[in-house]
Amino acid sequence: RGGLRPPRLSESVQRENLADCLELTADCLESWEWETKKAERAGDQERAREIEAWLRPLASVLEEAKYKAGTVTGNNGVHGRNAQSQQLRLRDVQEALQKMY
Repeated sequence: RGGLRPPRLSESVQRENLADCLELTADCLESWEWETKKAERAGDQERAREIEAWLRPLASVLEEAKYKAGTVTGNNGVHGRNAQSQQLRLRDVQEALQKMY
């Protein structure tokens, strides 16, 4: 539709849709992990820089999701733990990309 701007994912993270957002970020992260492996195998530093640039917004979305989830302990902390584990996976991908330079 004309004139409508789709919202950014970071603006869309709410407690009501947290599970869906985390599912989407998990899929994105899995895709970027695969892209990183391909760039490592090819030794493509330019691609590594592109991936690193795309990971920055994902990091902010995961931080927002972790904040919205609240606790990371107990039965109510499932989403918080999920967001935290994705943040750790993201950090691993970023470290792998840094090693390529």
